[in-house]
Amino acid sequence: MPDVTYTPLDESVDFDAASLNTRFDGVTNAINALQEDAVAPKAFNSTHLPTLLLAEDHDWAHRTSAGTYAEASGWADINDGADLVVDLGGTYTPANSGPVGLIHVKFSAIAQQVGVASPPSASGYRFWVGFRIQSSVTGGVGTYVDIGKTARWVGSRDIDYVGGAQINQNVNVSISTFLDSSDLPSGARYFKAQVWCYDQAASGSSAQAEIFRCQLAAFVLRSQRS
Repeated sequence: MPDVTYTPLDESVDFDAASLNTRFDGVTNAINALQEDAVAPKAFNSTHLPTLLLAEDHDWAHRTSAGTYAEASGWADINDGADLVVDLGGTYTPANSGPVGLIHVKFSAIAQQVGVASPPSASGYRFWVGFRIQSSVTGGVGTYVDIGKTARWVGSRDIDYVGGAQINQNVNVSISTFLDSSDLPSGARYFKAQVWCYDQAASGSSAQAEIFRCQLAAFVLRSQRS
């Protein structure tokens, strides 16, 4: 337990803001040096110590019906009538301290079928479906940037074709990550979910995946202290 020291104010020292405030340096330093196990649970609330709080501005989006996505040249927006996009209502720049500490993004989907678009002509192929999240300040076409650490991949459990005799694998894919200033140096207002169906073989039927119950959320976490 740190020692709390307080130097009394001598009669010869002027009573002003500078002399008064410096007397509390020892108290401040001692409190800041407290270890987590030195404080009883719930002894302090958000007024006393830094804490992360949900901002008022947060949003979520979801798509509940199934969507089938075919292999293309790369990532494609998850769109079941509309892009799976979250709008925070304003641009937030994480500072790792201060008013905006972090932005928490969450995504979930069920990969129901992962395989090929038509009956395969050969065996031994490996098929994958990937998911990731992008961010943008303006939300305009071409303004979204990749958040590489959010990528998640699910492989096919067999080589049958989507919509055929393939048994549904129903794999739950979950992405949950905190974004700081290194992830969003220019901040972000919009977050978008993407999908990519991938065929390992250089030739053969194109990969395809059926996914449903896609959900995306973003939460701004604030700190009461900077």
